[in-house]
Amino acid sequence: MLSSILHHLRLFSFLALLFFVGCATTESELERTLEVEKKFFKGSTFLNQQEYAKARNEFLEAIDMDSSIPKIHNALGRAYFAEKKIELAVQEYRTALKLNKLFFEAYVNLGVLYIAKRNWSEAINTFEKLLEFPAQYPDYFAYNYLGWIYSEKEDYEMAFQTLRKAITSNPTYAPARYNMGLTLFSLGYENKAIQEFQKATALNPHFSQARHQLGLVYMKKKMFEEALPEFRSVIKISKDEKLKEAAREFVKIIEDIQKESAEKGKQ
Repeated sequence: MLSSILHHLRLFSFLALLFFVGCATTESELERTLEVEKKFFKGSTFLNQQEYAKARNEFLEAIDMDSSIPKIHNALGRAYFAEKKIELAVQEYRTALKLNKLFFEAYVNLGVLYIAKRNWSEAINTFEKLLEFPAQYPDYFAYNYLGWIYSEKEDYEMAFQTLRKAITSNPTYAPARYNMGLTLFSLGYENKAIQEFQKATALNPHFSQARHQLGLVYMKKKMFEEALPEFRSVIKISKDEKLKEAAREFVKIIEDIQKESAEKGKQ
């Protein structure tokens, strides 16, 4: 009887030990997870504030604690890209995609990196990869980027065909309308380009790049009355200081032309 009681006591003690060890492990893992998330959040804040070195350090510390989280590798890639450490950025984006092959943002960041480096073949391969996941990602998004790439390559016919796919898939996607406008303008179809820019701004009234391009086409066609409100809108809504400054210059040019024309009319 005594031996049986002792046996059960030993068994209870063993189970209790396992329980407390398990609780300690779970608590430790939870603390680590929270610390990793804290560093990711802090790094993301630095990234948004354009403090790239601080962001990089936070992401690296988070990865040292847990290297299996795709979003942190992707964020580190963004920090490296901002610091012009291109190869390191590519490495982090690819690590993110290795951990999660459906990581949409990492594909886009990698593709944009290749566009910036004018590595057209890799950029095309990256965005074409997105077309393999139609259930996860809308095809018009990938077609829009591919059309942009072909336009940057000055393959305007291919850009037109690709952007037409994007617009057919989603006629209300303003960026595709904008890129189609750029492509049509490059092909010499100025009136059709105006129509696409108008559609882009109708879909998104705060699309300052589209308004700026619309103003430029109007300027080229000497339609100064139409151009002036577009440039004024850019000054009002754009967050891009360089774009706003360019718009201010065009407003001054148009106002000078109008003033000169009015003075001639009085003579």
